[in-house]
Amino acid sequence: MAINRRQFLTSASAFALLAGTPVLWSCASRKPAACSGAGQYGVQLYMFRESFAKAPQETLAQIAAMGFNSVEPFGLGGFPGIPEAPFFGLSLEQMAAALKAVNLKTPTAHVSGELNDPHYTDALAGKLNIDYFIEPLARELLSVTDTGVTISIPQSQDEIMRMAERINLRGKKFHDAGHGFAYHNHHMEFATVEGNTILDLIMENTDPDYVKLELDLGWVAVADADPLAVLKQYGKRVIGCHMKDRDYSIKVNSQDTDELMPEALQVKAPGQGDLDFASIVAYLDKQNIQNRYVEVDVTAAPFEDAKFGLAHLQQICS
Repeated sequence: MAINRRQFLTSASAFALLAGTPVLWSCASRKPAACSGAGQYGVQLYMFRESFAKAPQETLAQIAAMGFNSVEPFGLGGFPGIPEAPFFGLSLEQMAAALKAVNLKTPTAHVSGELNDPHYTDALAGKLNIDYFIEPLARELLSVTDTGVTISIPQSQDEIMRMAERINLRGKKFHDAGHGFAYHNHHMEFATVEGNTILDLIMENTDPDYVKLELDLGWVAVADADPLAVLKQYGKRVIGCHMKDRDYSIKVNSQDTDELMPEALQVKAPGQGDLDFASIVAYLDKQNIQNRYVEVDVTAAPFEDAKFGLAHLQQICS
């Protein structure tokens, strides 16, 4: 049975922890274009959650065999609805060994729980060589009731300022412990509240030394913003990107899906939508932004989609 985001987030108590198959484009006979030193790609493990839950070592080996050089774990600190996350039965030492065996790096990782044990945080960073711990979704953007979880947009800048204060304090905590911290966006952060977008207010009211940004290009596009323009706007605050496309032809009807964010159905692998990844990759190379992860939020064919996205990015890399 496929696992979707709403199924993960239907338990209000668990959520307290949270801070159609495309045609495969085979590039087996295509030699990738030459890339700059930054042109390496990874995948977000959330995309492979079902396979990873069943066979973590084998899944990592398959990811490496496709040509990826890194993975981004999800669920550090616990994940609502998935008590086995993040390593699905593997100890931290076993996870580190499995990654080393197939030469995969983990420069960033998503923290869905509180991750309050500094010794465990240090162990994660040390054994997995994590540079940045990332908050994937602000709890302030969700409403949790006995009937489930829904998206909730703050109604005032005061609410957003309190959100920014919390995020900044969290970033400072990681910074003071010697670790990097970043925030990951969805489309909700581009909602305008009293004349400013939520993401602008978060970035303007957090310390650049404490809070960086992992920009999710697909969700930027879903918000009808220009991913390249947003990349340039935040400049050196960006430490990585989720390399996602948007298929504008897909019509979203919340009545046709049980996804928490129905717009996720428009999010596709690079090359399956309408974004100009040639310009995006050129900018990432110029700015030496190395953390780049292919991810498709909702897919029945994660391995095929990942391979398609990697092939598209490699063929335009210059």
